[in-house]
Amino acid sequence: MVIALALGAMVLWAVTMVLAKPGLARMDAIAYGFIRPIFASLLILPYALTTSGLVFPGVGIVAIAVLGGFVDMFVGVALFMYGMKRVSAHETGTLSNTAPFWGVLVSVIWLREKPEPVTFAAAALVVAGAYFLTSRRKSQPEHSSLLGALAALGAGISWGVADTAMAKYCLTHGMPRPTLHLVYMLSAGTCWGILAALRGRFARKYYPWHGVKIALLTAFTGMFAGMLLWFIALERAPASVLSPTRGALTLFVFILSVLVLREKPSRRSGLGVALVAAGVAIVSFLT
Repeated sequence: MVIALALGAMVLWAVTMVLAKPGLARMDAIAYGFIRPIFASLLILPYALTTSGLVFPGVGIVAIAVLGGFVDMFVGVALFMYGMKRVSAHETGTLSNTAPFWGVLVSVIWLREKPEPVTFAAAALVVAGAYFLTSRRKSQPEHSSLLGALAALGAGISWGVADTAMAKYCLTHGMPRPTLHLVYMLSAGTCWGILAALRGRFARKYYPWHGVKIALLTAFTGMFAGMLLWFIALERAPASVLSPTRGALTLFVFILSVLVLREKPSRRSGLGVALVAAGVAIVSFLT
């Protein structure tokens, strides 16, 4: 049941990642980043009030939750969007989906969960896959940016730390899941709102309806429904065990980017995807 919940979250996040490509092509990135957590917060608030209510266990735990929202939904999403604008969706998706490895690593170091030897083998495959996805042939077009690929990898690190380890810490220290979800979104929305104010992105021209539609849809699939399923699963299983299941996201993004966006992955990219997926599969099934 827990694995099914996690895989459901992966499907929703894959849809969110792939739709981000046309969404960012239709509206300003800062406006796109701002509107999504605000809309998600509006969906989460009534859910929280009608379930466990809003419970804040202490300043320290709330601070970690706020920091988690900042790292996850502001830093991670900003790096992901930067990468999505500069490399293909399947490359961005795969590199950002190294999050399972980082989630396991931080869970072992910070949460003191028992480490598994196979994690090291998985790490080697993830690093090798990242190499093939970030290294460029001279014949590749300029839009395949090394900085874009590194940004996607940075998103994976941010998500692995915040989505898994920091969220699990808050859940195990008295913060109810709906409260955690809302704090994450409000933290992200505040950060994006400050950036939007500083960059003058509140004008109506930055919110064309053809872009806003995608932003709202991805807010629902990724920030509300996807995160809801993930937090439910995270509440019921150890972070170091659950985190590797995020590897399924690599495969889902790869398939959707080909079917929906008609991308044509190179053999090099295909090899990178295969290595990353293999590394995540090892951790998923052998831990």
